[in-house]
Amino acid sequence: MSDLKTQGFEDQTRAVPRPAPAPAEAPNGTLAPRSPNGDLVPVDDLDTMSGAGLDNPRQEEMKPSFLYLLQTNSKVVNRGADEYIEGAQAGCFLSTGSQTIYDGDAGVEFVPFAREMTFIEWVPIDDGGGFKGQYAPEDPFVTSKRNRSNQFKKIDTGQGTELVQTFALQALIGPPGFTLENAEMVIIPFTSIKIRHYNEWYDAARRIRYPNSKGDLVNPDIYCHRWRLTAAFESKWKPNGAWNVRIALAGGPRAADSYMRAVDPLRQEARKLFEMASAGQIKADFSAAENEGTSRGDLEDEIPF
Repeated sequence: MSDLKTQGFEDQTRAVPRPAPAPAEAPNGTLAPRSPNGDLVPVDDLDTMSGAGLDNPRQEEMKPSFLYLLQTNSKVVNRGADEYIEGAQAGCFLSTGSQTIYDGDAGVEFVPFAREMTFIEWVPIDDGGGFKGQYAPEDPFVTSKRNRSNQFKKIDTGQGTELVQTFALQALIGPPGFTLENAEMVIIPFTSIKIRHYNEWYDAARRIRYPNSKGDLVNPDIYCHRWRLTAAFESKWKPNGAWNVRIALAGGPRAADSYMRAVDPLRQEARKLFEMASAGQIKADFSAAENEGTSRGDLEDEIPF
């Protein structure tokens, strides 16, 4: 195992993976895999294939959607709003790409493949809201205004905008027990009160170690485990409380029960995406949030510390 940065966290109920469908027997007696729609795919056709025409994607072709934890001020939960989505309510998760609503108690399983810290410049909600820019932590625009003693809070730029520190996980997600066939690629943003849970998760993940063939304890790669993201209501946030995230190993408290072996198709896909993100082909681009019609209220909690 290579010593790449990874993620890990607390305890949760075990997710039971869906069993893979048994291969079908082709007319000539050879075994042929089934496609998602159940049709036979001739084995001979696949022997010389390697995804030709789908390789070397451009960054514009690999823009993930967003996974948001909905709050009471999210427009999609308001039945009177144009943005309303059937079944959406505070404490649920929304995938903006598929418009899928995930129950906050059952949660969303995910396999991370990249992480990033960034600062997003927004127009304040009271002034109409809107995305203005995205900056690396070392950008002079950020460093000139950032006060590390005021970490995780919004930064007034003095130019009618605010900088919001945002941790972004890029991941494959799905319902508990999901497979590659129903996986979706998303960005999971952590801002405001969610950052503490992200930090706890990252710290715990870095402490996961397994012995390799030489007996050395090594940190597994970021895409080797399945995780569960759930929601919990916290009444301590004034004035009316807020929903926050919880992150747990999907298989229970023992990390090995959530570990995916190298032959797992989900892990193989996540590794490919990790390599693409490392090469700059996939980025956590928050300008796309506005292009998808997502409100600032869906992205960032307006909650004081």
